[in-house]
Amino acid sequence: MSNEMPAIFVLHCKAGYPERRDFIEKQFQRHSISFEYVLDWDISDLNPEVIERHFVPGISPRLMSANLKHKRALEIILERGEERALVMEDDIFLFEEFEERIKKVVEESKALPPDHVIYLSNSCNKYTPRSRRRSGVHLYENDHSRAADCYLITLGACQKRLRWLESNKISTACDHLFNRMDAEAEVRIYWAEDPIAEQGSMSGRFLSSVQARHSLWVQRVRWALDKFYKMHILRNLR
Repeated sequence: MSNEMPAIFVLHCKAGYPERRDFIEKQFQRHSISFEYVLDWDISDLNPEVIERHFVPGISPRLMSANLKHKRALEIILERGEERALVMEDDIFLFEEFEERIKKVVEESKALPPDHVIYLSNSCNKYTPRSRRRSGVHLYENDHSRAADCYLITLGACQKRLRWLESNKISTACDHLFNRMDAEAEVRIYWAEDPIAEQGSMSGRFLSSVQARHSLWVQRVRWALDKFYKMHILRNLR
């Protein structure tokens, strides 16, 4: 197995969300992994010119900020010529043996078509059906994302996404945007199995920063029940 660890970029805000900063830093310290924050494009950084250039009318400032932070991460990867890199949102929870498992994902990804993105979390409790799973295989092609919270992306896929953004305006949340742009830009989509991370605002660890949800305890219960059904029952029936 390769010892290669990709560059890691965590999307965060310059101001606010101290509990998320503390949470993410403690996780990476525990795993002895270095990372870099992407802090550009807080809501306070938005201006009429940027909004007009990038967005259709009616998008909330929070969604604008989130989309532009993802775009900035892609730009940094391209500027530095990273062959592949990890992009994470700041509410991500890393599963045990994260480092070992991401290295396996990187190694297996080298045999894939060069312009691809790999979704690493269990967001929306989406899992590859058991009937498609193969022993020793960790990556499975799909036609849509899980969510935008944790993904490994290649340099070629970054270039395609950025070219798409040069000629198209953003009209939706990041995960739906990725589905559209990747289909049109011919970026191949894969899911990692089993997932190696979980989004805290979905599982009830944090309140969502971009959309209203139930109280945390209600969200935790709903997530746990949905996770059990889809991970242990539904995917085994398909």
